[in-house]
Amino acid sequence: MNLFSTLAAILFALLPAAVAAGSSTEDLVQRYRPMVDTCWWAAQTPQARSDCSGLLYDACSRGEPDGQATVGMAGCMAAEASYWDARLNQQWDRVLPLALAADAQESDPGYAVRAEKLVQAQRAWITFRDAQCGYDHAVFGAGSLARVVYPSCLAEMTFDRVLDLVAIGADLGG
Repeated sequence: MNLFSTLAAILFALLPAAVAAGSSTEDLVQRYRPMVDTCWWAAQTPQARSDCSGLLYDACSRGEPDGQATVGMAGCMAAEASYWDARLNQQWDRVLPLALAADAQESDPGYAVRAEKLVQAQRAWITFRDAQCGYDHAVFGAGSLARVVYPSCLAEMTFDRVLDLVAIGADLGG
């Protein structure tokens, strides 16, 4: 490898860290979350809530100085994924106790397995999500779009799982 190639490789590797130093994922989430929160709480149906997916990314990619560059797009998409991951954890913390309560009310202990099955399903979903997003990332190999594809997949799949958990919670009476 010649000197130019070596320097270019080092610069390319350090570029995301330099950009991230300006705005961390959490900084981006905090900056753009109010519009997504407003959308989420105003929407009353899963169809209406579908409009909330991608809002943080769209606002971030338009509002950040590097938002239209690949590295900025990747940072904005990572913020979108982080937002939905936090929302997923909120829903999980709401739904698991509902499943446990439903199990406690079950007259036949053989059917008091909602919480256990929910935990199994969540673990399987996490494994599937990570594998699917890893595959989507691998499709692009060393291409620059690979940096955007992985967090995009995480955001989309996590958003869909949030909607699943909302529905499960409603089915459990919550």
